[in-house]
Amino acid sequence: MARSYRRNGTPIGDRRVYVVTTKKRPCSVYEMSGVTTWEEADASFELMRGMYQFGDDSMRDDLALVRPGADLTQANLEDANLERADLSGAILCGVNFCIADLTEARLCRANFTDAYLEEAVFCGADFTGADLTGARLMMAHLEDSDLTRVVFTGTDIKYVEFEGAIYPTGTVPPGWKRYTDPKGVVRLTSA
Repeated sequence: MARSYRRNGTPIGDRRVYVVTTKKRPCSVYEMSGVTTWEEADASFELMRGMYQFGDDSMRDDLALVRPGADLTQANLEDANLERADLSGAILCGVNFCIADLTEARLCRANFTDAYLEEAVFCGADFTGADLTGARLMMAHLEDSDLTRVVFTGTDIKYVEFEGAIYPTGTVPPGWKRYTDPKGVVRLTSA
């Protein structure tokens, strides 16, 4: 078996790196570029903050790096564009993601307990193992998302668009049914 080494840090890969204000309305979103590892992103974030690269937001105590494992509890990220962000394992309890765009975001094992996700766009996002207990997903777009092992206990899923979502197990949402695509992947389609 071949081994994989991370000599230069944890690679970011094809993900985008964002810095956000978590309490400001509306929130500010900055995209960082030129970093290849999360360790480098952490260091660059602190350096850029110290050099006032985020304008007046540089002095805010609610400025946060959007990254795997981040604790963004109760953050206001309404209408934020966080396409291809990586929030794997993040704590997102009570976060306001209403009308936000998280297209193709990596959200594996993230905790969305009691989060507000109304009208948010999660097309192609990977929610594998995420906890959406008590979340409000009304009118959200989860087309082609991976919902493998997602916890939907007490989740409000009225008018959610699930077309093409990967959903191999669990109770099928009302108005939807499972089908197996030509590659053998179990997905949802409207009933």
